[in-house]
Amino acid sequence: MVKKHSFGVKDAVGTVSEGGSAAPPPGAYIGTLTNMTLKNNSSGDPMFTLYITFNDFPPKLKGHNGYERRHWLNLTDVGAGYVNAFINALAGGESAGTKVQKALWDNGELATKDDSDESPVVSIGAFKPIGKKVGVTLLEDTYIDRNGNERSGVTIGRFMAAGEVSGSIDVDDDDDLVDDGLVDDDDLADDDLADDDENNEEAELRADLEALELKPLRLRARDEYDISAADTKGKTEDEIIDLILDAHFSKEDDPLDDDLDDEPVKSATPITKARSGAKRRTSGDEPPF
Repeated sequence: MVKKHSFGVKDAVGTVSEGGSAAPPPGAYIGTLTNMTLKNNSSGDPMFTLYITFNDFPPKLKGHNGYERRHWLNLTDVGAGYVNAFINALAGGESAGTKVQKALWDNGELATKDDSDESPVVSIGAFKPIGKKVGVTLLEDTYIDRNGNERSGVTIGRFMAAGEVSGSIDVDDDDDLVDDGLVDDDDLADDDLADDDENNEEAELRADLEALELKPLRLRARDEYDISAADTKGKTEDEIIDLILDAHFSKEDDPLDDDLDDEPVKSATPITKARSGAKRRTSGDEPPF
């Protein structure tokens, strides 16, 4: 027997809402950290994934409320300085941020929701990051998507305390606001919001793949995407990455579940093994994100 459902929503027929919000112009804005997860990147190093939503635009930019960015911070020797800059900004300044840094690096007091591959961060010491305001500079960005089309939007430059942001600050000509080596997910053109989730997923996967050398890249293509050694033989790293992206997006993706339920919180314990503290990379030229 088919079960029917009633939702109690009246006068909804014909109502249409577009998903996502268009990218704002470059500037400095206040965002809210809506989620922060811990997982290992493709090199096996622990990495934070930040989810930042912007709802505090000045009046003339209110139409951009709801805009979201994702950003990655590696917990490595190379990435530690960038992690600390973010912590200082989120905590409201260097004094408060230093206490959180000590809890993270010296004491290993990082509490996550569970032991899943990508677990939400609950606290660092006594500091609870989710819901905190943070200042973010958004810089103009142009890139080529996987279809070879040039796209334009914004990318995260750096973080600052929310109290340091006053309205929208023009950053177009301020090269000092760009942190070399930052990798942020590719943005969307204002007139093409339908591919938001796919573009963000593509950018994250591409960043993981670009961190791999040729041999592990071929192994990943074979083991995860059934791409034969014959298909990757003689190909460059970029060509193999394109093969993997094509294979990945030809499959049916599983839905991303970012819900933060009221589940028991895992006790804060020192990060060990794959989730160790700052680890030294073998290549000093590899970007921290």
